[in-house]
Amino acid sequence: MTSDPAVLNAMREGKTKKFLGAVSAKYKDYQSPCHSGVCQLFDAFRPHVLVFTHLCIPIARFVLDKYPEVRLCMAALYPRTPTRYTLPLFFNSPERNLPFGLTKLVHQIVLRKMFASSLGADGQRLRKQYGLKKLNSNHFWELFFRFSTDFAN
Repeated sequence: MTSDPAVLNAMREGKTKKFLGAVSAKYKDYQSPCHSGVCQLFDAFRPHVLVFTHLCIPIARFVLDKYPEVRLCMAALYPRTPTRYTLPLFFNSPERNLPFGLTKLVHQIVLRKMFASSLGADGQRLRKQYGLKKLNSNHFWELFFRFSTDFAN
């Protein structure tokens, strides 16, 4: 991410929408190889837990749906405050309550924009290829609030 010119320019300019679009475009290039690689690794090693960052929510959701026996753990592995190379991300504090239900709306907009390739036709086709149901941004949103034991059975 730090070597991609579109992502770097968006971060330098402080343009959140541009940043989300650049990340989404970058993710689209790697979506299919990531998912097939995850399947190969999971089939080979059979891990019990997956620790994921907020930027890997689509892969975490894929793992949860394909391998329901695997527990998930979300970990924020980047700064909570903006830096020269990191935009302020609303992902860091979903428990904050903006007025009029805006907290969920802001997250939904960010999730839809950032992970558009997973929610679009290519992403849905990829899920179907693995025998998984269609995905929407609510499937990502619930990962912020559920503990791994909530997904058992």
